[in-house]
Amino acid sequence: MSQGEQVPERLTEPPKHWALDTDWVEAAFKAIFFLFLALAIYVGGRQLWMGAPVTTRITWSSVLSLAAFAWFAFAARVRAVRWACGLLSLSVASRILLVLTHASVATQNLNGEVMRAVDLMVYLGAWGYIVFDFKSRIKRV
Repeated sequence: MSQGEQVPERLTEPPKHWALDTDWVEAAFKAIFFLFLALAIYVGGRQLWMGAPVTTRITWSSVLSLAAFAWFAFAARVRAVRWACGLLSLSVASRILLVLTHASVATQNLNGEVMRAVDLMVYLGAWGYIVFDFKSRIKRV
């Protein structure tokens, strides 16, 4: 190059990388919830597939989970969350109702197996929603 010539500008762009369009707290919470749901899907699916015995007793955690799911079913703004919490509260409420009405053990077991399948479908739906949410927020910049 002679002294009067300028250096040509760089024609290539810097390499692109992946970015998540959310804050790190929300991403960490969803990642932990994603792992929790994956474990719940594995355990619930295995119990459903193997025909594990259903527990029919109710404890203080049953009543507490019914109250929490029912509250979330009415307080949530997202329709999918309301449906999921409503189904989970229905699952717990039906078990409590059958124990309080002294239904037969066969009826309680059948209800437990059906509600186990409903819970598994809710877990699968929430897991799929998290996958979709992450996929829609990943951008290449």
